[in-house]
Amino acid sequence: MNKLIKIALILSISTAIYAEPETNVIESSLKNYAPETEAQLANKLTALGSLKQKTRDYEGAIAFYDQSLAVRTKIGDKESSGYALVLYLKSISEFRLGKSCQALENIKEVIHVYQKIGDLDSALHAEEEGLKKYQEACSLAFAKQPSLTLNKD
Repeated sequence: MNKLIKIALILSISTAIYAEPETNVIESSLKNYAPETEAQLANKLTALGSLKQKTRDYEGAIAFYDQSLAVRTKIGDKESSGYALVLYLKSISEFRLGKSCQALENIKEVIHVYQKIGDLDSALHAEEEGLKKYQEACSLAFAKQPSLTLNKD
């Protein structure tokens, strides 16, 4: 992974809240970075998504995560820890937007990928941190929906 991407990703994940100017500087640097490979492009998109997520722009984060996932799929990287991580980050943004059922579907795929590649610790972490919370929220969302009734005219 490119050094600039690594630094941005580490900063965006490890720092709880960025000051607005710092975020803008990092985002500008990332946007100006021209990746040489598709893998670097996927990492750049993930880092941009992570920055958006940190500034609570969850729709923007999801858009970047979707682009990263598409690139990773294109290069045959769908069954990797990188793919699972991006999907996990996407599920967090979805959950924060109230899209708990979509987050639930994605966390299930995250767990499946981690299990398939033998990363059982990460699978367990995703299960403990996301699956149960997303299942409960999704169930509540369905319970709050008005039931459909048929007219019997």
